Formats: sequence, C-alpha cells, structure tokens
Amino acid sequence: MTAARLVSTVAVPLAPGAADAPALLCRDSHRLLVQRGDAELVAFDLDSGAMMRFPAPWPRSFGAVTVSPDADSVVFAGVHALCCVDGSGAVVWEVRHGCWTGECPQLHREFAEYADDSEHGYADSGSAAYSTDGKLV
Repeated sequence: MTAARLVSTVAVPLAPGAADAPALLCRDSHRLLVQRGDAELVAFDLDSGAMMRFPAPWPRSFGAVTVSPDADSVVFAGVHALCCVDGSGAVVWEVRHGCWTGECPQLHREFAEYADDSEHGYADSGSAAYSTDGKLV
C-alpha cells in the first residue's frame, strides 16, 4: 500500500462550471496545468508561474485540444477543421476537413455555419497530438 499526501494546491484558472476539469501535462522542461473553457484554453506553468491564454475558435463541446511541447501554441481539433493558434490568438495554420456530423455533406468554413444546429452538437469527435519535438501534429 502507498500512502498519499497533499504536497500543494493550485487555484484553477477558469471557473469550474464554465470549463473542463483541469489536466496536468508533464513535459521535460515544465509541468502545465491546462484547462479548457468555451472561449479559451489556459495553460499555467507550475514551475515558472507563467500563464498562457489561447483564444478558442469554437466552444469546448465541439472537439478536442492539444498543447505544443513548448506551450507556445495549441491545436484545436474540431467538427470541421484542425486549427493551430498561438498565444496572441493568431491562427498559425488551419486544415479543414469534411464535417464529422454523420449526414452533413458540407465542408464548413467556420463554426458560425453550424453553431445553432443541434445535430452538430452531437458530432463525432477527433483528437490531435504533438510529437515530442513539436514538429509534427
């Protein structure tokens, strides 16, 4: 049996009712507390105390997200695209794909095209990940 003990507490950056549960990402260079809300993803570096905010291109229920190894960008995997955003909110790159909603034949250009369509709220979800060196998604 292993005994657990509390070693630290950290306030979460986003209100619990308006965001996903925080996740801890351990990288070679730092430990990140990451939390996703509808309007942004926040990454708090537990070692340096730096907080990075990345504007989200669509609400959290419409896909998944991954943080780069250097925590300088994030990739949002959504119903219609993969979108890489830097800390300033600038889109670094975007790759659009066919809609994940079963019978939808559209190649959507932006979230606003299906934001109010309840069927898209239950679309399949995907994922994305960075390679260890951050050169491949």
